[in-house]
Amino acid sequence: MRKKIEIPVSSDVYIIATNEWNDEKAFQQWNIYLVNLKREPIEMALIVSRGFSDSKKTSILRHGIGDIPAREKRKIEMVDEQVFGLTNEYMVTYFFNGKMYEKTFQFPPNSIKEENQQKLKDSIFKGVIAE
Repeated sequence: MRKKIEIPVSSDVYIIATNEWNDEKAFQQWNIYLVNLKREPIEMALIVSRGFSDSKKTSILRHGIGDIPAREKRKIEMVDEQVFGLTNEYMVTYFFNGKMYEKTFQFPPNSIKEENQQKLKDSIFKGVIAE
């Protein structure tokens, strides 16, 4: 007899792109963040990122972010403007309350731009929000 497999739905976890000033290099740069808007921490966050189109693709990068406290964000990577014309995808896996969650977020081609930044619901965080 088959058991019912429960696939939990990820909520209150986001990927955002934020245009920020880099003091060390003295220029504006786009950074990608994983945001936890839950009231409790998420654990062992892992992200696989890649960019692609019909004719181009980037390297696949793996990021171990670890635990993220409640209502906090963690930087994943700096993203170069040369890949904004691609679909930029972030596959996120994390544990919450003893269960594993997975969700894939995407920035459509040319969506990462200053005028698309907005504030995340009920938070202080602002950026381009991945779909």
